[in-house]
Amino acid sequence: MQCARRDVDPIERLFIGKSYPATTHVDFFLKRSDIKVEHEVMGRISGIADEYDSFEDVKGEMESQAMDKGADALLIEGMEPTDTGSTETSTERGRIVAGVLIKYRK
Repeated sequence: MQCARRDVDPIERLFIGKSYPATTHVDFFLKRSDIKVEHEVMGRISGIADEYDSFEDVKGEMESQAMDKGADALLIEGMEPTDTGSTETSTERGRIVAGVLIKYRK
């Protein structure tokens, strides 16, 4: 028996911080020490994904929002399991991916 994927918006994104004019590309980092240019932290972003979403799905959604907010880079700070919903018989598991939006100083 196959499990069917639900047709819902799979990734809920949250943002707090400053916005700038939109960009068309963001650099992606997993360690703050890899950012070699002067920069400021614009804000924090998180993506909440259900059990069907891959890390690439979440990363793509977060990069899209980072560009919309005018970021030059996205730094992923962590990923934690979470419950995304439940029924009388089961609990759906997912992940919260936390990131930082970076603006380069030019």
